[in-house]
Amino acid sequence: MIRRALLLWVAVVAALPALMMVSSTKLGLNLVDEILVDSRLPTLSGCFGRDENDRENSWRQNLCTFGTKNAGRKIVIVGDSTVASITDGVVAAAASEEISVISFPSRGCTFTSRFPHSYSWCKDYFQNAIDLIATVRPDGLIISNYLSRMDLSDRRIPFSNGQLPQSRQQRLESTIFSLREALLSAREVVSEVPILVVHEVPYIPFRRPSLLFNRASRPQVSRDSRSYRRQLEYISEVKRVVSEFENISTLNPEKFICGTSSCSAKAADGQWLYMDSYHLNPRGSSLLTGEFKRWMARSIS
Repeated sequence: MIRRALLLWVAVVAALPALMMVSSTKLGLNLVDEILVDSRLPTLSGCFGRDENDRENSWRQNLCTFGTKNAGRKIVIVGDSTVASITDGVVAAAASEEISVISFPSRGCTFTSRFPHSYSWCKDYFQNAIDLIATVRPDGLIISNYLSRMDLSDRRIPFSNGQLPQSRQQRLESTIFSLREALLSAREVVSEVPILVVHEVPYIPFRRPSLLFNRASRPQVSRDSRSYRRQLEYISEVKRVVSEFENISTLNPEKFICGTSSCSAKAADGQWLYMDSYHLNPRGSSLLTGEFKRWMARSIS
């Protein structure tokens, strides 16, 4: 009995590679719905400020300026790493308008007057961004932040008195207060320049199936999910703050990603739009090109 069981186990192990191949090629099954993640905009390598390794001077304006050289009009993009994930779309839109684009993202550092309390490398990012805007004097400013991430305990943004928010409502308030202060600071530097605030994309978790064989799925999130509803709270508050200012508009990428009941990280043709759960890849960024172009035509003289 033991010998028979042992032989059966050996046979199963030996047949497993062939079974896996058949399941993948003949039955349309996959071990894992593996995402083929695009590297983060290779054309923008070097376009990050201080990061978690506290590397100084890793950002270079000459490496992060795109489009027509010596263009008379310029756009500056500031914010966290989502800036890198939308820059391709902005550059494509600016090309036909002969506008140059200066991209200044930083990993985890939002364009807010205060930074996530555990992110020491963000200490100078906001002031550096304001200094860049003051030096460049752009014809347009784009701000991109993933603000709902500030809900996480290690990413809480302190209130102006230095106290950390505790409840979910306090975390939302501290983040929005800090964004409003940042917009006021930007307006002091460029009082009439049009500003576009790009909302965060829906968070779509990429989970590996727990079973050995699992039919390939479309990574997606329901509009009824807790994470999506929480993001809507942040987006709604951002819209409210933006409405207090003149010549500031918003762009919500969700209309290119979401249907009536869910949001998908893949397009209808199966191509990936996300590089991970929080960032668009170059193809996803290109979906926004038309919106960026319309904003430039409407707002930048």
